[in-house]
Formats: sequence, structure tokens, C-alpha cells
Amino acid sequence: MDIQDKSFALKVGFFVGLLLLLILLFSINGWTYANQPPVELKKVVVIENMSTDQEQDKEIASLTDPSKGFCETYRGKSHELEGECNKLTSERCNTTDCCVFTSNSKCSAGGISGPTYKTDEKGNMISIDYYYYKNKCFGKCK
Repeated sequence: MDIQDKSFALKVGFFVGLLLLLILLFSINGWTYANQPPVELKKVVVIENMSTDQEQDKEIASLTDPSKGFCETYRGKSHELEGECNKLTSERCNTTDCCVFTSNSKCSAGGISGPTYKTDEKGNMISIDYYYYKNKCFGKCK
């Protein structure tokens, strides 16, 4: 092997070593060399309609009005509603749609037509001269 062949072999060896070193460097640092197209950012604009329909408004009002939520919780459970209405003060009683404040100074389950339960637990008629529903007096008001 003459000097030119040794010089050529040395150059090839150096080049191969340099390539291996670059591959190792890319691998250690986690660099990739895959050709990926650049991400194109697009501006997205959402235009909302500000009008609502009346049913949706009523549903939102019932969810945000605590007195309506109270009544919805006990819809179809009159006996439980009676117990919960009994716990309310006269002011709170008159804010609900499902309770009335009776002449016996008691909050009871009911509506515009009066208390739901007209008898006590023993079956005796409860005498009610008047009641308040939504702060309006019905019956023999004073």
C-alpha cells in the first residue's frame, strides 16, 4: 500500500467516523431529521346568535331560581314536600310555587288552590280559614 492509498483510506475513515459521530449526537439529543411540513395556523372565528327561544329562557329561569329548584326537587313526592315546607319560615314559604302559609301559622305543601293535605296524620280535617300563596291571601282573610 503506498502513501496515496493510505491517505485515501484515512480520509474515508475520518468521513465515516464523522458520520457515525453525527448519528450518535442526533440520537442522544433526540433530534429528528424527518422532513415534516410546517404547521399552518388558521384563525377560527365563532359567531354566536344572541337570541334565545322562550322555552330555553324558562328552563334557565327555573334552574337559577332557588324557589323553583326547591319545588322541582320534590315534584311527585308530596309527602316529602310537606315535610320540607314545614321547615320553612313564612317569608321563604311565600317565595315558593309549591308551599302555602296557612292560618295555623304553618307552611304546608300546596298551591294557589290551597294546601295539598286537608287532613292530619290521624285523618282528622284540618280547619284552615285562610292561607297565603305567593304573599297573596286566599279564603277568609283578615
